[in-house]
Amino acid sequence: MSGTRHPEERGKDRQPAVCEYPGCAEAVVQPPRGGPRRRYCSDAHRAAARRLRLRGLLDEVEAAESAGEAPRRPAELAPQRQPVAPSRRLHREHDQGQRGDRWRWQRLAWYGAVAGVIAVVVLAVVTHSTGDLGGTGRGSGRGGSKGHTLSPPTTAPGNGQPQGAGGSGSPSGAGGPGGGAGASQGQGQGAGQSPQNPGSSVQLVAQPKPTPTTTAGSPPTTSAPLAAPVTWTALTGPGCPQDSSKGVSLDAWGSTGGSWTGDGCQGFFRWSRVAGPRYVHTFTWWFDTPLSGGQDCSLSLYIPHPSDTSLAAAPAARYTVASGSGTVGSFTLNQATHRGAWFAAGTFHFPTARVQLTLSNQGTIDGTAVAAAPLRVTCQS
Repeated sequence: MSGTRHPEERGKDRQPAVCEYPGCAEAVVQPPRGGPRRRYCSDAHRAAARRLRLRGLLDEVEAAESAGEAPRRPAELAPQRQPVAPSRRLHREHDQGQRGDRWRWQRLAWYGAVAGVIAVVVLAVVTHSTGDLGGTGRGSGRGGSKGHTLSPPTTAPGNGQPQGAGGSGSPSGAGGPGGGAGASQGQGQGAGQSPQNPGSSVQLVAQPKPTPTTTAGSPPTTSAPLAAPVTWTALTGPGCPQDSSKGVSLDAWGSTGGSWTGDGCQGFFRWSRVAGPRYVHTFTWWFDTPLSGGQDCSLSLYIPHPSDTSLAAAPAARYTVASGSGTVGSFTLNQATHRGAWFAAGTFHFPTARVQLTLSNQGTIDGTAVAAAPLRVTCQS
């Protein structure tokens, strides 16, 4: 049969042979149990010979060997890179551009988040610092609370200045220290100062007796009695008495000694450096008088004299006078020329019971400061 081989021929196929890869002399061992005949000593030589055949180089090597030339081992050329179709190249460039844009936007978002965190931290630090400098809160309206309680430094005893005009009677009818018992509405008068409302007093003037008038041929008549004018005096300021009828409100102001120690005041005042529109600070004195209708009130300011004179040396401190219905006047004051004394700011008309004076730190920056100390008002209906 044509498919049957002689045992000797099959034995020859199983004998060792030399690797057919050009330039290799390694022996090729045939499998003992049959199978395809091996022509190469390793899989690497088999793959290299296949590449040579595909590129037509194997024929060149065999021709050189048949011509008697020394066999040379051709270099194993790396497979060439296949050209990329234009459409695939465009898609690849598009994908790379999208990845670049995505990374760019992610980086911008990260920068924005970091900047936001830094801004929040800076704002919290500035707010906390401003709150520490404030000292006290703003006072509320009539009869309300006055914010935080001022914490003045310990000062020396009073300087012997004259005290108030005497305390008014309490609701139970008892007068101030040194005064007699009052009526049922607490109108007692005294020569001392009331502990419940120090620094203020209401002075009642007795009504004059009616004067009879006569005309020729008619009986004498009596004119109508004139209404008695009522005078009200009060004082308040930093470290001075404050209650539901008088007080102060401020924001971030410093505090130091060298101020008025009479009328129950503790001898310290508030100050703020003169600044521009970017840093506005105000200090407000307010009074709610018991007088109804219109009233004329005179204002008197005390200018402190601290050891650091620059803290009360503003050449043009700005004051605004207001009532419950709006501004009623304004004035400026050279505090440096009035240190350690009282300054009469004048008389103003207030259509309501609220009397209010506001000091601002606005002005030309020259290293000086405006000072806020006690304010005394005297009102007459």
